Amino acid sequence: MYLPVIAELGKRGHVSIVVSREKDLTTTLLNEGAIDHTVLSTAKSGTIPMMLELAQREVGLLRVALRHKPHIIAGTSVNAARVAKMVGARSVINNEDDASAVPLFRLVAYPFADAIVTPWVLAHENYGARHLTYRAFEKMFYLYPTRFSPDAQIRDRLSVGSPDGRYILFRFSALKAHHDKGAKGMQRELIQRLLDHFVSKTNIWISSENAVPKEWERYTYPLPKFSMHHALAQSAALLCDSQSMSVEAAMLGVKSFRLNSFVGKLSVLNELDRRGLTEGFLPGQDRELEDRVFSYMRNIEQELGSQAERRAQFLLDTIDPLPWYVDVLERLAKGESCTQHALAV
Repeated sequence: MYLPVIAELGKRGHVSIVVSREKDLTTTLLNEGAIDHTVLSTAKSGTIPMMLELAQREVGLLRVALRHKPHIIAGTSVNAARVAKMVGARSVINNEDDASAVPLFRLVAYPFADAIVTPWVLAHENYGARHLTYRAFEKMFYLYPTRFSPDAQIRDRLSVGSPDGRYILFRFSALKAHHDKGAKGMQRELIQRLLDHFVSKTNIWISSENAVPKEWERYTYPLPKFSMHHALAQSAALLCDSQSMSVEAAMLGVKSFRLNSFVGKLSVLNELDRRGLTEGFLPGQDRELEDRVFSYMRNIEQELGSQAERRAQFLLDTIDPLPWYVDVLERLAKGESCTQHALAV
């Protein structure tokens, strides 16, 4: 979410010092955006390695903060608020996951934060005057229509040779984060049935955080990873076990069908499910997912039209969060009071 924030801060005459963590596409996107940044650590799995990495990040962030003496430290890092206290800066913690889903993050990140910023659907968590909510979601910072336009050349490359001129994206998560313990996603048997059904009907592309079976390698997403949002925006549908990418699909007006253990437990996705922008299925509901996906693709023109209407209504009901958020940062950096009552949302 921070690339547009950094750009807007620059337009307003502010200097941003960026620190990063080697995880997913974070450093790739920063490099692609020509954003100078300091890598503090590399993501680990397992309790002890994760705790050691947490300490490494905190020491690294403290060193950067002591060198640059920032007015404010903002981000999704669990270290931000504590380091800010150490150097006399103010802090903003961003999160769009329910505290019940990421209890360790809440426990470590929230206590010292000057502001806890979440979407409005998490207002019920109520952290007092420092809990600032906005009527939008984090993915809208970088996928808002005025900032993101899909590249038609990506669509053309991915749909070449497709029987129906379209393509479907599959996305599989590693489910290895600390809050993913015991979680289940799409299983191999279900995926194979979906692949067998669609292989003669449309193009199929798979993006996976884990290695895929050899027989699926021919479906591996063939373009650079940073092009994924362009591919997603122009796909017929997303089949996945990823919360994050399901939200991104909804912001782009693409229907996602996800199956994992978190369905019904996350306020952001509950809101999108309620609006029909996404659809979720629990483990054990494989056949229900298959039937719905098959029906969707049989009636694709009508379904795409309905999805576009739902997205349009969603955009009317929400805000562009970027100017709101940068206003929050500016006010806090100046030492001003920043409460929900005083903010326009």
